[in-house]
Amino acid sequence: MTSLKLNLVVVTTIVVAHLHFPTTMAGNNWIVGGPRGWIVPPNPDYYESWKKGKELFDSDEYWFVFKNKSHNVIALNKEAFDACDPDKDANATHITETRTRGVVFMTAGVKYLICSHHCSKGHKIMIDVKESKEEW
Repeated sequence: MTSLKLNLVVVTTIVVAHLHFPTTMAGNNWIVGGPRGWIVPPNPDYYESWKKGKELFDSDEYWFVFKNKSHNVIALNKEAFDACDPDKDANATHITETRTRGVVFMTAGVKYLICSHHCSKGHKIMIDVKESKEEW
């Protein structure tokens, strides 16, 4: 009987942990720019409006949705972001050049992202990624 009670406790603990774990560890999935995706913005505050009211975390997945080869996503420093010039950042990283892609930022901090083809038209976003509040 003791072994049955112990097994029941172990199974119950595993089930409760399994049910709780995905809700506390999983981040949100964001389509950057909303339903229209990663596009040349139709107005100057398009990406700022998209971010408004959202809490963005390092456990979240950010989807850059666009037609093949029409855009790209490059992560770079603030100077290069402001200048729309990836050459101003020796560490600029091409996240994707050819297709829709999901990205999870592994660290918190400000992320500067541009489309090098259309940055001068406002096709860029700064995301302040917060550290996840994981519950254990």
